[in-house]
Amino acid sequence: MAGGEGGESTEDLTNFKNVPSLNILVVEDDVSNAKMLAKMLKKLNHIPTIANDGEEALAKLGRNAFDLIFMDIQMPRMNGFEATQTIRNDPNYIHVSGTPIIALTAHVVSGYREKCLEAGMDDYLPKPIQIKDIKEIISTYSPGWND
Repeated sequence: MAGGEGGESTEDLTNFKNVPSLNILVVEDDVSNAKMLAKMLKKLNHIPTIANDGEEALAKLGRNAFDLIFMDIQMPRMNGFEATQTIRNDPNYIHVSGTPIIALTAHVVSGYREKCLEAGMDDYLPKPIQIKDIKEIISTYSPGWND
């Protein structure tokens, strides 16, 4: 029985009701993309918090710690590269400087993944994002999450 985003069946998602919930920051300026990603994270039993741009993300990171950050690249006010550099290098964010940051972008041109990694991001997901990709990323950066 199909029922989840990204072609996941309902049965495929039931495994995640008994795994630890992660606090995940979703930094995305497109409201529909942010809501869709938050919905997928909730289906995987995680707690998403949405920030609309890099500045809002930094404000939320100043008050809270997150287990993982999904960071859109192209946003108004402060883009994903600038926000990542601040998180990685500003002493005010030392408490979250080691948090995995996953780039979200529609740019799938050659060399763009490397540009994200050079900017301090840990990994890269091309849009549109599928729930199977989210599960894989979370399993990679949160060992023990889905054992």
